[in-house]
Amino acid sequence: MPSAPTRSTLARQWQLLSLLPARGPGQSASALCDELALRGYHVSKRQVERDLRELASLFPLHRNDASIPYGWRWADGAERCVPGMDTAEALSLAMAHQMVAPLLPASMLDLLRPRFVMAERMLAEVGQSNQLASWRNKIHSAPMQLGLMAPLIDAEVVRTVHEALLGEEQIDIGYRQAAGAPRALRLHPLGLVQRGPVGYLLATAWEYEDPRLYALHRMVSARRTHEPARIPPGFDLQTSLVKSGAQFGDDLAPMEVQLRCDASLINILQETPLAVGQTILDGVVTATLPNSWELQWWILSQGPAVEVLAPPALRRAIAECLNAASGLYAAE
Repeated sequence: MPSAPTRSTLARQWQLLSLLPARGPGQSASALCDELALRGYHVSKRQVERDLRELASLFPLHRNDASIPYGWRWADGAERCVPGMDTAEALSLAMAHQMVAPLLPASMLDLLRPRFVMAERMLAEVGQSNQLASWRNKIHSAPMQLGLMAPLIDAEVVRTVHEALLGEEQIDIGYRQAAGAPRALRLHPLGLVQRGPVGYLLATAWEYEDPRLYALHRMVSARRTHEPARIPPGFDLQTSLVKSGAQFGDDLAPMEVQLRCDASLINILQETPLAVGQTILDGVVTATLPNSWELQWWILSQGPAVEVLAPPALRRAIAECLNAASGLYAAE
């Protein structure tokens, strides 16, 4: 196996080949040096010139001597085919893999898996000599609150669900509620929804018309029926999520909310507003927000730092929740 420096050189030269144009006056060594730097390879112009001379002995390359600086390109009639990927593509694929994997059909993931593996391998190979390859080690995305771990999901069940959704066909599943034995359901798949670590299938059951969300990790079995699913005319996933009460949308009964906040929370909301058009006057934050569960969860998470002033219905809901919680500790 080639040594690490050799593998790094090969990766850089392979990248250099991909940058050469197929026609025209060609690219100068200086311009190619700048292009390599954008892709994480910081080498001198002289090194690029040495690489080009070496590559010209192995590949059909042409040097345009008509003017200075010389231009390099592929020779006329040469088949310009450089397999692989550059560092930027490898970095993008590696970073996107974890995010897109739960939302892509399993069959498509199978097709992309070699590319994901190639991306990881390339980043490992050039990691010592390419600044872009180490970018993932310099960043971190931290959730704002305590996050839940992703539940275990049966891979074959997910594959079957994806295939049924893609083929717009009905599916028979065994579905486990939070408590109790699994029950058999016939579903008409409509869409996939990912909320944090949990994935859901939006579907109608049997002959019912109201869409419901079914957690993928609660599906203990799944079987394709090869019978066409019933898709409502003009169905739109985003609109359906709002109507179903799933609270994933952006149009959930907007209402004007007034919150009395302490000084520390005021400082936070001045830097990171709750909504466009938010105002703060005498310690009272006013904003137009969707009437969602998430709003109530956020208010409750702030404890004594916030008091709901309006609307009255939201104030009552928060008060009832806080009073019930306080009762749990009253005996101590």
